[in-house]
Amino acid sequence: MKEIRRLLLMLFGCLAVSAILYGNTIRGQFVYDDSFISTREELRETSHLSKLWTEPFLPKNVTAGVYKPIPVFTFSLNFLLFGESTTSFHITNIVLNGLTIFLVWLVTWQLFGNPLLAVFSAALFAFFPIHTETVANIKSRDEILAALFGLSAWSAFLRATKSDKIDPGLLALSAVLVLGALLSKEFAIAIPVIILAIHWIKLRPSVRGLVKLSLPYVGAVGLYLLLRIDTLAEYAFRFGREPFVVNPLVYTDFWTRFWTAGKIAFLYISKTFIPWKLSATYHYNHLTVVHNPFTAWQTAAGFSLLGILIYLLINRRIRVTPVGIGTLIFLLSYFVFSKFIFPSGDIVAERWMYFPSVGFALIGGQGFVSLFNYRKEVALVIMAILLSMYAWITITRNTVWLSQKSLYESMIASAPDSVTGHVFLADTYFDEGKYEEGTPHLLEAATIYQDYPPVLNLEGVLAYRNENYELANQLFHRSLEISPGEGRTIVLYALSLSNIGRYEESNNLLEPMFWSVADNPLARFVMAVNLYKLGNPRESHKYFDAVPGKTEEDKITVLEHF
Repeated sequence: MKEIRRLLLMLFGCLAVSAILYGNTIRGQFVYDDSFISTREELRETSHLSKLWTEPFLPKNVTAGVYKPIPVFTFSLNFLLFGESTTSFHITNIVLNGLTIFLVWLVTWQLFGNPLLAVFSAALFAFFPIHTETVANIKSRDEILAALFGLSAWSAFLRATKSDKIDPGLLALSAVLVLGALLSKEFAIAIPVIILAIHWIKLRPSVRGLVKLSLPYVGAVGLYLLLRIDTLAEYAFRFGREPFVVNPLVYTDFWTRFWTAGKIAFLYISKTFIPWKLSATYHYNHLTVVHNPFTAWQTAAGFSLLGILIYLLINRRIRVTPVGIGTLIFLLSYFVFSKFIFPSGDIVAERWMYFPSVGFALIGGQGFVSLFNYRKEVALVIMAILLSMYAWITITRNTVWLSQKSLYESMIASAPDSVTGHVFLADTYFDEGKYEEGTPHLLEAATIYQDYPPVLNLEGVLAYRNENYELANQLFHRSLEISPGEGRTIVLYALSLSNIGRYEESNNLLEPMFWSVADNPLARFVMAVNLYKLGNPRESHKYFDAVPGKTEEDKITVLEHF
């Protein structure tokens, strides 16, 4: 009963800490990549829940190779149970984060039996400001869920192997939870490796015994791969090729990726403990790739830090301690997203440090335990000051995720030479009809990187608005050359072609991929215009529902005068 009381006390304490740190995110809107969720009407339908398990994360872009049904399932439940308000989405993230903090405490306690270490480690994990993107950004729930399932799997494994006699039920439960982590985020592939590696380091089981323990996880990974292949087919192991602006490493050689990995390691390690200049974008010009390691001090610093961590791991006296175990957690996690082996995706994303930071929380926790044992008052004062600073940074930084405008303005502030903040802030202003406010940001984005499709698209929109239709066509055409198949560009180009009477060309461009933009009112309007002008008015009416509140006569008038 005493143990249950302690568990409940810690659980509610962790939930309360999460609520205090992230409570001001509740009023935040859908921003940035949240559009992957908010624009999917089918997530509001109960009948679609069962289909979520067999469809890509981006149903209209299967080539991206992303499959994580559990986060999408929870997003759908948010819509179905609580409606359109983003409040429930943010509260869910806060609760899941609180549960993850609790599991950091629980697993640390199970591993080392030191309650003080468990409290210090969980506190550091809870307060790390680098987690703000993960919790404040709705879409990043996949990171929280992967960590939550992964730590739950680890806790079940520790209970299963607590005595010489393995508990097969708990081991099977651990494997199921690993599957849940994989179905939340692909990076979770490192979690069963971490669990087994730490078990081997601490207890040194026989090879045969370790193989037997690994079999349930092999089954879980195998089932995940089967589901992934069944859903993504030929794209199961082929990831999307991001534009140069998003990740220039995709277009470089191995050694450039390798040297840049050192720089990336420095950023992740330093910003976890010293959250200076946190940023929501590390795209082109904010994080430059490293061709020559002798000209980039961050690369040297990064590899030096990695060297220290590797030494801590191979040192026999240290590797079984919280410092060694924490090092292993980070290194195995970092390997997956270091980019010198798997370059796809964003070049750097602070949200990816959510689970790996468990390792740094352990290292920091052990440091405070050692200081506590030497000077109790000093340790507590330093911890209080550090957590207060972290809390202030976290709560303040949460506000950048409240709206599109605040997010993009923060991107410009933290990365003024990066194209991303400027082009997306311009897009936000254009959507509001504030072209004068948006144009300077568009011009700045074009100066940084002209051939970025979103830049070309906005330049095309501006040319179209100024009735320079030929220039608009050229810009949209150039955008499609760089990024073929981009739905938004095709719709804009089709509209521009229709506007100058090239209806058949517009229709031939739009029709083959209309299924992917069928919920776009502008796409439906362009299709209606093309069909009407090509002599098929009856067919055109199927698509003209994009203009609500108009009679059939009004719709025909619009079509005739387009």
